Amino acid sequence: MTKGIFSIPSLCAWPNPPAPPATLAALPCAVPTARTWPTLNDVGKWVAKESSVGTITHEQAARREAIMVSVESPDVVRFVARARAAIQQQIQLPPGYRLEFSGAYKNWQSGSRRLLLSSTAFILLSLALVYAALKNWRQTALVACGIPFALVGGVYGLSLRDFAPHAARRGCSSPWAA
Repeated sequence: MTKGIFSIPSLCAWPNPPAPPATLAALPCAVPTARTWPTLNDVGKWVAKESSVGTITHEQAARREAIMVSVESPDVVRFVARARAAIQQQIQLPPGYRLEFSGAYKNWQSGSRRLLLSSTAFILLSLALVYAALKNWRQTALVACGIPFALVGGVYGLSLRDFAPHAARRGCSSPWAA
């Protein structure tokens, strides 16, 4: 369907033979705020898609095919783990084929790596500053033993503030955002 310069992909399941575009244009379109249901023809113009040859994409001198999936759950990492397990159980990839997950999962992977590196660097630099102030390895080690307790206290403090840990996975910028 097209509306001005915008193209809105629409999918209608229709029995064989396919319905002509005029029949599809007369279908009602559910709009929650409208008193009457407009037809798809009122929303935009139907464009009949002719069959065409798809493009063959290449990456690193090999053919590439992408399968797009929309995950309803905010926990993409668990979805990918379940998908990998199901694929390994049910599908035997031929030699030379590979399976990759990208999008939000790839962003999570790179973000978690960066977080691990930056938090390690932060802890090491903090301990170096503690040693520079105390000039004693024994007292520095005593301070380092308190780090796990500080982490537990931080988590406990967040729970007192009713912080929802899943809000960070949804992309909320504030722990108090709904």
